[in-house]
Amino acid sequence: MSLVSYLEAIPKAELYIQLEGAMRTQTLRMIAEQNEVPYSDKDYQQWLDALQSPDPSAYETLARAVSRWLQMPEDLTRVVYDLGVELSKQNVRYAEVMVNPSYYLQNGWSFDDFFNALTDGADRALRGWNVHMQWIFAIQRSEPRRADEISRWATNITSQRAGVVALGLFGREDAQPLGQFERAFRTAEKKGLPRAPHVDNDGEKDEILPAFDMLLPNRLYSAWGIHDIPEAIDRLAAERIPVVISLARAMN
Repeated sequence: MSLVSYLEAIPKAELYIQLEGAMRTQTLRMIAEQNEVPYSDKDYQQWLDALQSPDPSAYETLARAVSRWLQMPEDLTRVVYDLGVELSKQNVRYAEVMVNPSYYLQNGWSFDDFFNALTDGADRALRGWNVHMQWIFAIQRSEPRRADEISRWATNITSQRAGVVALGLFGREDAQPLGQFERAFRTAEKKGLPRAPHVDNDGEKDEILPAFDMLLPNRLYSAWGIHDIPEAIDRLAAERIPVVISLARAMN
């Protein structure tokens, strides 16, 4: 058996996935057509073309735009189930998926509408494909005003019992300073919810060291450039904090 065949065959856990980035274009197009989005959104074709060749620097704009196509909670249930099917094909048995609630509440849903749709899709994937998905509620760096709200949703006992396993942070590092999110992450720490922010050292501004004290992480995502910060390496070891990296980014 080759190494590739072995890796394809073994059961796997996926810890670095964002729901909005994992939605299949075919599924999104079908949902958009059912909801008559091509007739109501003059930029529909532009967004559809962008999905074919996505620009990582425009991820947030694209994610927010296509999330509007999911006009009914059942649409979200469909894309979550669809993700479970795709993970099953890769023999992924467990996944922690980042999701930004604000993308879906812009469609006029209540939080309960959103979360029930999310968990319904996950339950169907578990029953049908033996893929267990849990959730990291992620705050977008450009939306500091939503931070406390998302933290409250994530730390709610009902949310934690239904599969919310961490509070996350993602987006462009230059959008807002880390201090804007400190209170939200301290709330999560007080409520016993793990913290899993995405932070980097871009060579001009190190956000990794400040994140230890402001965001109180149990896990770091990306941490690009951390190898250049000996103090950060020492803290990772002392505090037993793992780093989850993207192999695709690391190999580019």
